[in-house]
Amino acid sequence: MKNFPRLVFLGIFLATAALVASAQLVQWTFDDPGSATFLTNSGSLGAEMDLRTFISSNPDPLIIPATATRANLQSTNTPGGVGKSLDLTSSTAMKAAQGAFGNIASTTNNVSGLTAMTITGWFNASAAPSSGVQLIRANTAANNGWVLSFKSDRQMRLNIGNGTTATNFNSSPTAFAVSPVGVWQFFAISWNSTVGHTWYAGSPTAAAAAAGTGTALATMNANPYQLSLGRSGSGSGTAFYGYLDDIRIYNTALTAEQVEALRLSNLAALPAPAAHRRPAPAPPRASPPMAPKTSPPRPATAWPTSSNTPST
Repeated sequence: MKNFPRLVFLGIFLATAALVASAQLVQWTFDDPGSATFLTNSGSLGAEMDLRTFISSNPDPLIIPATATRANLQSTNTPGGVGKSLDLTSSTAMKAAQGAFGNIASTTNNVSGLTAMTITGWFNASAAPSSGVQLIRANTAANNGWVLSFKSDRQMRLNIGNGTTATNFNSSPTAFAVSPVGVWQFFAISWNSTVGHTWYAGSPTAAAAAAGTGTALATMNANPYQLSLGRSGSGSGTAFYGYLDDIRIYNTALTAEQVEALRLSNLAALPAPAAHRRPAPAPPRASPPMAPKTSPPRPATAWPTSSNTPST
């Protein structure tokens, strides 16, 4: 069983991948090829969370101007140097309405009313985010649904509402880079309504590490809220300027190991786990020269003397 450690590692990886996939509601990779007018959601909520450009004069995300194509949404600037990201760098790129929007969810298929949740993704800011700048929003009014935003250029916040009040779950004040402009940063928050939360921060070269924890509890009310990226509704005051990539939403609180696996999955090259790399085979051992085989001398045999002389 020389391959036992490798087999155990592979089994754990496959089990983790199956768990994560089963709990994934939303994933936007932004890698869609071609010139269609939307970006697809590969999570379990499917087409109702496909992303389309938003028109300020008509808030229905399914209404798309003839000139708004997928090219208006995509950039080749990505954390791993492959694929594409969501381009929110200018009002021109988003047709004078900063942000991208998903369809309004139906009564049961939505991202509200959850008892646990993990949000992961990458951001690359073109300007230092100020307090209130929003990355992802799934509510229509204060104290409803949830909002993922910046509290400062180095701190993020998840606000969860129960319909009457809301609770903030903040990362550490210095969770993210000192100079966030122009660099890709990985973020994740794992939240459970009866346990608390953990924030994670990383980069293309740094593993996802805990960046703020808390045991404050909260409940999330259930309503079919429109989910948006990069801004608050049709307003522009809270718009995020920069790039987003590989945004995912899960209906469970992922572990630190699962969060790190997601960070690695978006990079061009995946390093092999050091503990499970197969060592190089040792050179063959030289056999010592063998002495020539000799037989031991045979003892002399004492033969009886022959007595042929007649007796006298």
